[in-house]
Amino acid sequence: MKQLALAVNTSRRTDHFPFLITQPKVNAARASASPLRTASSRITAAINVTSAPGKGTRFEVILPLHESSSPAVATILAPTNGTKPARVLVVEDEERVRVLLNDAFRAQGHEVTEATTGAEALDRLDKGEFDLMVCDLGLPELSGLHVARWVKEFRADLPVIIATGFSEMIADEDYQKARIDQVIPKPYALADVRAKANALLANQAAERRETVTV
Repeated sequence: MKQLALAVNTSRRTDHFPFLITQPKVNAARASASPLRTASSRITAAINVTSAPGKGTRFEVILPLHESSSPAVATILAPTNGTKPARVLVVEDEERVRVLLNDAFRAQGHEVTEATTGAEALDRLDKGEFDLMVCDLGLPELSGLHVARWVKEFRADLPVIIATGFSEMIADEDYQKARIDQVIPKPYALADVRAKANALLANQAAERRETVTV
């Protein structure tokens, strides 16, 4: 695939492009003028671009997990990290990111429930039991901070991970008052989210074992 140069004038931006599973030869001028298209099946991806004067530009490409075209019977995988299967609530209004998180946690054998707004997250929390919540900060209706405060008020033992691209705009005191367990700045790598999630789940399991022993 030919590499395309992008001129970036802002400090951070996110663009979404169609990425092709297979890509035949394409005229370079035509490719730079419009997104590449073929009759083959397509998948979508996100490109996070972070740029700073004198420091260069960073491109992070987020691709969805591969989906097999052949029919398969759904199976529940055992977690590969040594933890038991967990019930994870993913609260994210951006569909592509939500699908990536869903696939990543399911690949580790966890059960995933999704919510797209703060109000929907509270409804899910009120009706179900969860072992971990991964929540975006900037949500419609209610912010992730409001959702986290509700969790710590009524489900104090539920670990909360907040993901945000504006962490510097929220005072540390607000995070501490909300008793958020982990804050992950966007853009982030799925491996970082899984690592923090697995650490919180492992700590939670250890605390439960200590409680039972005592």
